Amino acid sequence: MATDIVKNTSKSMIGARFGAVNIENKPDTTWNRTLWLSHRDLCSFISKALEAPLNITGIYFVMSNNHRL
Repeated sequence: MATDIVKNTSKSMIGARFGAVNIENKPDTTWNRTLWLSHRDLCSFISKALEAPLNITGIYFVMSNNHRL
């Protein structure tokens, strides 16, 4: 739906799916370690999304630079 709005108007949008985030700010399982998103990286993405030029549109899967297991 958002893609149609962007195509048919001059609106911009940034969509995000966040990786594994928890209150402890550390991966607790092997699965979460592969998708880990630290609080610092989450805040960095949000700041950059809010500061992005108005003509930017995209959908992003946000996670930290994790090592493969």
